[in-house]
Amino acid sequence: MVPGNRLIEPSLDGGPGTESLAQAVAEKELAKRAHQILKKGKARDEKNEESLHKVRISSKKLRYALEFFKVYMKKERNKATLAPIEKFQDCLGSLNDAAVSQILLNLLQGRLPKESDPAAIGMVVG
Repeated sequence: MVPGNRLIEPSLDGGPGTESLAQAVAEKELAKRAHQILKKGKARDEKNEESLHKVRISSKKLRYALEFFKVYMKKERNKATLAPIEKFQDCLGSLNDAAVSQILLNLLQGRLPKESDPAAIGMVVG
């Protein structure tokens, strides 16, 4: 517990309206985070891993905000909102992993012994 922090702890006896103020702050922050994902998603370049990574980071921020503010949301709404974001993050994470793997494999290709099988290297690198 954080003594005196009425925005984080609605159960604290902070007087009337404390929980509704926290609810308003939560809704504003969640809307801001969702807007950031949409904005970065529209501006993305699917051939540019960095732009997709920015969308992924924004989705992480929304997910963390949802988890932080879940005490102010109905349980069903929180689950319904969180599950698709987690799946979306997983997809973006897989794309990021593939991009990083491609970079590492390209770096490794130049360091492999001369007798390495070029066909096998080509299959791995793509």
